[in-house]
Amino acid sequence: QATSHIFEVHSKPNASYIAAGISEDDLMGGDFVIECVKNSGVVSVFTSVTSIDKTQSKRFYEPSDLVKVLNSSLIDNKIYCRVECSSSFKFQYLKIDLNTENYHLKLATGKLVYENSIGHHEDRAVSKHKIDLNKGGSVRIKSKFWINIHGSLMMFAWMGLMSVGMLLPRFYKKNWKGKTLFNKDLWFSVSFSVIF
Repeated sequence: QATSHIFEVHSKPNASYIAAGISEDDLMGGDFVIECVKNSGVVSVFTSVTSIDKTQSKRFYEPSDLVKVLNSSLIDNKIYCRVECSSSFKFQYLKIDLNTENYHLKLATGKLVYENSIGHHEDRAVSKHKIDLNKGGSVRIKSKFWINIHGSLMMFAWMGLMSVGMLLPRFYKKNWKGKTLFNKDLWFSVSFSVIF
């Protein structure tokens, strides 16, 4: 069994931080995080834990004996971090064992950094399945396909159908006078159906 695992991450240009997380699930909260943060031309490494209620993360300023920084640098305005992490440890309320358990991997990057934590993530990725970190291979990222489809349909619904629903009474109220559907004027029934 390995006593440690090496994590290596690099950011896109102009990011203020990149963070790698180890988690039991694919949702934010209850994660062990290694933060690589750009500060005055130097890259600092922190460890943190995201709270289970997802309201905050608690940063620990010393990487501690759990994480050893092998390299942290700024190359072409990209953050580069290589750290060695203990394979089995307890950290706050988390118990991590990379040798026997599989975990989701998370990556996040962004530009907003607070004094005691990283800010809003501009880019994030989560592994689709839990990963055995003792084996090599590629990692599949959880797809945002259905989120994008949902957003597109909502935009169509609000912009397209709402416009039609508002224009129907304006232009068809007089044209459809006397025609009914469900005992209501036709223009009202169609407009109501499109909007709601």
